[in-house]
Amino acid sequence: MGLLNKFRKKEKRLAYEEEVTSSLSSILNTKGGYGSWIRGFGLGTYLNNKVHEHVVGEVIKDVRFNIESFEKRVKIVDIEILEDGGKCNLSLKLKCQLGGTFHFFYLGFKEFEDVVKVEVES
Repeated sequence: MGLLNKFRKKEKRLAYEEEVTSSLSSILNTKGGYGSWIRGFGLGTYLNNKVHEHVVGEVIKDVRFNIESFEKRVKIVDIEILEDGGKCNLSLKLKCQLGGTFHFFYLGFKEFEDVVKVEVES
């Protein structure tokens, strides 16, 4: 059980999968260097990479690092690119182990008014 879930009333506690999904969403929607003092926490801006393939590679590398470093309940097995619509539209499928069973998380990177938001679904 996550730290914040311990303080919720029993009837408002999130299920394990929902709790992990919420945690991933919080981690991956944090802008690196702004949301926390922890080195490496959050995703970068990726403005210095001009070639789109390099940007996608950096995003995948940062997603893997953040999940492996800050969400220990998730063990990544594979990351697959589902859709690469250019610019800021990218969809990833994460095959991972969650609580001893295989599980898939779907990450959607979408641009909303010059802000990129990561949508996490399970």
